[in-house]
Amino acid sequence: MASLKEVKTRINSVKSTRKITSAMKMVASAKLHKAQGAIENMLPYQKKLNKILSNFLSADLSVESPFVKEREVKRVALWLFLRIHHFVVLTMPMS
Repeated sequence: MASLKEVKTRINSVKSTRKITSAMKMVASAKLHKAQGAIENMLPYQKKLNKILSNFLSADLSVESPFVKEREVKRVALWLFLRIHHFVVLTMPMS
């Protein structure tokens, strides 16, 4: 059977862990609300972009551009996002 001191230590440990967990929940909640606000602020731009693209794609226009011509694939690039501000680009020749 555990001694009184061990029980008190365990109770204090659980209380401390509960406080830390509560603080972590509050931080996560604040980050979530910030992200939701950013998404809500982007909705008008997304709606306008959808409208522009829908109008563009529904029009039967012939576009002459080097970006729409079919061409042979010579290289493939892979973008690896490792962290928020770092990424690596790997290019490989196609054979």
